[in-house]
Amino acid sequence: MYQNYDKAVDKINKHLIKNYFSKSVIYNHLNCYRSFKQYLEVEQLPYSHGVALKWLNDNRTKWQHPKFKAFRISLFQINDIIQNGCITTNRYVYESSCNYDKLPKWCRLLLDDYLNEFSQSFSEGYVSQRRIACSKFLICLSYNGGKSIKDINHKNIIENIIKG
Repeated sequence: MYQNYDKAVDKINKHLIKNYFSKSVIYNHLNCYRSFKQYLEVEQLPYSHGVALKWLNDNRTKWQHPKFKAFRISLFQINDIIQNGCITTNRYVYESSCNYDKLPKWCRLLLDDYLNEFSQSFSEGYVSQRRIACSKFLICLSYNGGKSIKDINHKNIIENIIKG
C-alpha cells in the first residue's frame, strides 16, 4: 500500500545525501516520513497530499515552529516526488505545488494531456515547472468563470495577465 511512498522517501534521501545536506536535515526528513507513515498505517489511510497537510496542521500546535517548518518542507518535497518525479528547485514550489490539486476536472484533463505530450521532449524538472505555471493560469481562468477549453482565448488570457 505504501510502495510509492517508500520509493519517494528513498529518492529524497538519495537526493539529500548527493547534495551534501547536513545529517540533521536528513534526520529531520526521515523523522517526518517515519512519523507520517506511522500515522497512515495506524489510521489505515492511503498516502495523499491532502492527508499529509491535514496531519501537519493537526499537529502544528503540538510542535515548535522549526519542527513544523521542517516537516512542512519534507511533506511538500515528497509530494513533489510523487506528483512530478523530482524535487523542483522553484523557491515558490511549496506554495504552488498544490494548485494542481485545486483544479477543476476539465482543467486537470487538459493539463495532463498537454504535459503527457510535452514530457516527450523535455526533462522532468522542466515539465514540473510547466505543471506549476499552467496550474496557476488555469486556476485563475476557472476563478474568473472559465468552464471549458472553449474559454481559453486571447481575451481571457489578456484579462488574466492584466489581473495578474
